Amino acid sequence: MEGKRERRGPRDEISTAPAASPPDRGPAGALRAYWPGGFLDFALAPGATLTLGRDERCDLHIPHVSVSRRHARLKVAAGLSVEDMGSHNGTFVAGARLQARLPAPVGAGQVVTLGDAIVVWHAPLSFAGALPRRGETPGDSELIIRDPVMEHLYEHARSAGTQSMNVLICGELGTGKVAVAGVVHRGSSRSPLVAVNCALRPDAQLEVALFGSEPAGAVAEPGVLEMAQGGTVLLTHVGDLSEDMQLKLLRVLETHECTRVGGERPVKIDVRFVTTTGLDFEARVRQKRFRSDLFYRLAGVTLRVPALRERPLEIVPLAVHFLRSACAARGQSAPSLSREAEAQLLGCRWPGNLRDLRTAMQAVAAVDCGDRVEVAHLPAFVRAAAAPAPAADGLRAEIAATQRRRVEGALLEANGNQTVAARALGMPRRTLISWLDAWGVARPRKRV
Repeated sequence: MEGKRERRGPRDEISTAPAASPPDRGPAGALRAYWPGGFLDFALAPGATLTLGRDERCDLHIPHVSVSRRHARLKVAAGLSVEDMGSHNGTFVAGARLQARLPAPVGAGQVVTLGDAIVVWHAPLSFAGALPRRGETPGDSELIIRDPVMEHLYEHARSAGTQSMNVLICGELGTGKVAVAGVVHRGSSRSPLVAVNCALRPDAQLEVALFGSEPAGAVAEPGVLEMAQGGTVLLTHVGDLSEDMQLKLLRVLETHECTRVGGERPVKIDVRFVTTTGLDFEARVRQKRFRSDLFYRLAGVTLRVPALRERPLEIVPLAVHFLRSACAARGQSAPSLSREAEAQLLGCRWPGNLRDLRTAMQAVAAVDCGDRVEVAHLPAFVRAAAAPAPAADGLRAEIAATQRRRVEGALLEANGNQTVAARALGMPRRTLISWLDAWGVARPRKRV
């Protein structure tokens, strides 16, 4: 049965979601395109064929000189494919250049490069979302896959999804751990995904939620572990489990069985566990506050979601996204961000990560900013942050420094070979050379 399972009893923090819908149903996801100086979102419809290029008549208009007038063609069928239309700078998928007129498949989250522009396909979200009260809205961190560290994280999450091992996702509060869990689940063949928050209920309620109940003279009620039969169980805030619940969960992992509260007959279960925590899990194990044997069973694969301050290339695009969403909810158009405001956002530490940034943009939407957001329109906690100075130059320096680190690292890995480095970076060799010239960096020769 597709769609959400019926909720039973008092489990107000449990949610379920089916596997990804077949490609011929509903929307086909969305594209997000970035280029120096701008970005846009484009909703996809099943069966659509789109042209991408600098020509204003293209379905997806990318106004940048590095993009050919009619650069590439996208087709939405059983997935997504892209075809280079004989462009000048070429079309790359995950760093590999395509042959002209030969369609190639594109996976969800894969980067397609057209000149200096990149395009990312976001497939329809099949993860309905857990913990709406805690603000971890799945999809927010997936909307922006621009920083290299996040590109690698999502690659690892998709790879982990294809494996059978349990997955532990660590990271500060508000970094988007639930969204990463959704990526892991969608990479698997399991269904459904059932999520439960381990932090918001007493042990007795949590035990019933997980294992179900079989009260005398009443109808037995299955728990999360049975509801997720053949699928994935997502346990958020797993580091908050009591010692007693840790032991009970350990027995489930060892025996692949669970017994309903009040029942006597164990039930065989086939589930894969994905868990999240905002705590230093290894420190809790060392302090003997969490069982080491349970930790090692849950952490078959460990993924760490970086804090927002560790992925600066995402801050401004995410801020624009949150601002547009907040303004749309108010029925108003979104103002643009001034360079000074962008630099101030980059200078903030964002202790609450995506939650803080979303809150800040919601506050901006409530202020009459006119057509442009200036520093004075930002909330006090953002204005109080130490921003680069001068602000406008600081923003450009932040982005340039990140780009330069990536390029220098790729050249080092490629032993100075510019073609190999450009391929690893997912950009045309010509673009790489232009960046080196702009920075005044002598182009290295391949070492023998």
